[in-house]
Amino acid sequence: MRKDYVIDPREQNPWHCIAAVKGKSESFEESMLREVKKETGIHLKTTALLDRDREKHFFHTHLTDANVNNIVRQDGKVLGFFSPKELDTISLSDETKSLITSHKDLLEKVEV
Repeated sequence: MRKDYVIDPREQNPWHCIAAVKGKSESFEESMLREVKKETGIHLKTTALLDRDREKHFFHTHLTDANVNNIVRQDGKVLGFFSPKELDTISLSDETKSLITSHKDLLEKVEV
């Protein structure tokens, strides 16, 4: 996801992964599912935990055509879908670059 407006003129509208802050009474997966629903309108049914540490969990899911065709795009936000190979060619936020670099081997394994 990325913003289609610029708050800071030094920002180049980088792409970033959808991220969530875990609520007290929810699991990491529940927080991720909640945030994806909020940001895209997609109610995910299946996810796979690819990696985790104490504070961050990295999930993957496959989207169906119905998921993609029914995305709700919020004002000011753009959603894009990229293969692991394409990630090297687009502007990514620093946190997303770090995440992608740390998990590139996992992303390549799950690519369809």
